[in-house]
Amino acid sequence: QPKPGTTFTATVGAGDQISRVTLLRTGSVTHSNNPDQNFQPLGFTQNGQTLTINAPANPYVTVPCYYMLFVFNANGVPSVAKIMRVPPAA
Repeated sequence: QPKPGTTFTATVGAGDQISRVTLLRTGSVTHSNNPDQNFQPLGFTQNGQTLTINAPANPYVTVPCYYMLFVFNANGVPSVAKIMRVPPAA
């Protein structure tokens, strides 16, 4: 549960070279559209199997709710999403 403006870690497979980390808001659907859709690229560093990921700093853009975290390898292939909760900033 990373709070806005903090960092968190994730573990990837041995030998995985990560090229991209993203958040996708799970959102909600009403009347055949999704007004809560939100996609954000995240900054990160990789040290072996450990990723240190920067949580978005603006709590008005990354509102508290559930998001899917995707990690992409060097070939652009995404991981299976990990559901994570972004709590309120305060």
